[in-house]
Amino acid sequence: MDKELEAALEANKQFPNAKSVTNIWRKKVEKTYDHYLSHPWMDNVPLKALRIGEMKIIAWLGEPFCSHGLKLQEKWPDLMTIGYSNGRGLCLFLFS
Repeated sequence: MDKELEAALEANKQFPNAKSVTNIWRKKVEKTYDHYLSHPWMDNVPLKALRIGEMKIIAWLGEPFCSHGLKLQEKWPDLMTIGYSNGRGLCLFLFS
């Protein structure tokens, strides 16, 4: 975690509150780190689904891993996976 903290400080050194923000981040991560190592999944994650003609779209609020999209595409070849789709940004992963 020290490497991540150093990288975050270096990348954001131009911001006056960077050190305090990264220290707050570290404290939050330290509280939950062991839990996420033993339970690296989330329950009850909201998904959005839409179909336009033959194109199928599935959207979720986090960052989907490529492996998730590829597994979904095995069942639904015309699938478009969208991450960060909860109104706070948008990232498209196209599998075709």
